[in-house]
Amino acid sequence: MKIKYAVYFFLLVFRRESGAMALPFAIMFPILLMFFSFALDGAHFQSNRARLADAMNQGVLAIAINDRCDYVADKECAVKHGNKEANEKVLRDYLNYYLPYVTFTDNDLDVIVSLNRDNSEKLTSIDYNASGIATLHPIFKKYNEVGFNDDIHIRADSSAGTVRKSIEHKNIPTDFVFIVDVSGSMGFDINGSKPDVKGGIKYDILKDAVVDFSQIILNGNEKNTIGIVPFNTGVPVILSKNDLFGGKEIGCSFVGKLKKEYAKVSNKNIDFNFWYNKNFNENNKSFDQQDKVITSYYKSVVSPFLGLTMEQMVNDKKWCTEISKINGSYSCDADPRANLRAHHEEFTLHYNNVKKLYTLAKRYFNVVNVDTIDFDETLKDDYLFSDKSVTTYPYFSYYREDGMFNEMCNGSVRGGVKSISESDVEKKTNFSQYSRNTGPPYSYLIELTSNADIISQFKKMSILGASTDSSSGLLRSLPVIAKGNNPKKVIIMVTDGEDSGGPKELTTALHKEYHICKRIKEGLLNHNKIHKTVAVDIFFISLAKNGTDDDNVKFWREFCVGDDNAFVASDYLSLVNILAKISKKEKINFIDKSGF
Repeated sequence: MKIKYAVYFFLLVFRRESGAMALPFAIMFPILLMFFSFALDGAHFQSNRARLADAMNQGVLAIAINDRCDYVADKECAVKHGNKEANEKVLRDYLNYYLPYVTFTDNDLDVIVSLNRDNSEKLTSIDYNASGIATLHPIFKKYNEVGFNDDIHIRADSSAGTVRKSIEHKNIPTDFVFIVDVSGSMGFDINGSKPDVKGGIKYDILKDAVVDFSQIILNGNEKNTIGIVPFNTGVPVILSKNDLFGGKEIGCSFVGKLKKEYAKVSNKNIDFNFWYNKNFNENNKSFDQQDKVITSYYKSVVSPFLGLTMEQMVNDKKWCTEISKINGSYSCDADPRANLRAHHEEFTLHYNNVKKLYTLAKRYFNVVNVDTIDFDETLKDDYLFSDKSVTTYPYFSYYREDGMFNEMCNGSVRGGVKSISESDVEKKTNFSQYSRNTGPPYSYLIELTSNADIISQFKKMSILGASTDSSSGLLRSLPVIAKGNNPKKVIIMVTDGEDSGGPKELTTALHKEYHICKRIKEGLLNHNKIHKTVAVDIFFISLAKNGTDDDNVKFWREFCVGDDNAFVASDYLSLVNILAKISKKEKINFIDKSGF
């Protein structure tokens, strides 16, 4: 119809011309218009074909960069994590941006991910191949079988929509520190409590993956180092001296500068090495009653399980002093610094003030909490990355809830003595194991080492139980990693859930208000003037059923590690693959499809 109107128009224009000119022009005009429509529509299609190629290239590049399923099989990636659907959505978004007037159906789009491995099954590269069909319409309608069809299907050229992500080992020597959750929930099956669905105990999965990872990292580069910082509330460490039962004494450690009103009494620093075994029950605030409570530990626990009489502990071991032969009373404490009778005045003058700190520690599960911590002083570089920031005291769980550190490092002692209220049978069961076991505690801090055999000891550790306080682990890891001399530092936090109530308040403040992770990165880059650090990465891994992101993952992603450094592992394989991703670097190249 458009051509008919055009012919009529030109006939009017040339009415005044001779018939010899007008008639041939009228005959030729449709042919000229046909060639014009071919040229215009052809240019239109070629232009959109080029835009389609650009959209394919940009879309597949975005898929390659953001794909989080790089190290598992294609089928598992698509079925378990829904990656195919997510990849096609990314491609559709780019196509709609470049070609907003074109509608793409599900059948028009496809993204294929192919994993390439060498003869040893080691992943070498990943190919991303995107394809799509755009349906366009000509500007000029077809006339008498002349012209383009109403629907024109175009594809990008063969070189568009293909990216290869090459995987390369990082050769840069690196200090790795794993901050590992050893709270009670880490002893559960990763798939929950259903008896018919077993995925493995979370802590066992973590230990196996970290030890296997260490074998590759430490044996592959002699300069690499790995450290392990286990935490529940506080971090357990092995002290240099032996305990009463023949094993190495266990300490609990933390990092955090306390406010002056809690750190000092009468301008004197509170010495936790004195207060760690004191009881803060209201009935025990007097010196005599406190002495009886401490001595009861030696009478009811130490004496029977070591087979020592009170006289032997007085005369041979020098752990006790006889107060009255008539009443048969004793005063016991083998620790010369904590000994009550050797420091009578320190207890009498400062008990009430120290109890204020105990009250807050009991409320928040930790001596270091939002009420007691001096944020500004704690976050100074010369404090945060130094061993002087570490406070360590002997672990003493006998009082449980009435002790200064009632929740901290809970479960560290071999055999796990819990409370003075336990029955004799319970005490015997606990301490018979404790006294005969001269090996390490359930879990303990391992400083940076390049010895894979030392890291393999992690496999023998057990969970401590109790609450979760990720800040105690994160802060305690900083003096550890700061000792490393390698140019790259990597901190890996592994946990299975959110912090407990009191600790969560401190974690929220450190991340949201004080941007602790940014301070860590900047501080480590400037800390070692001799062995310069050039790169710092922090990663967060959540052990969770079905690999599902939760609020805790989102929190760490937003306020600490960023989108690319937060992961969810649902089994051993996925955790190993995540660690492999952390230890590798990726190089992304466009390649021609003919090169496949």
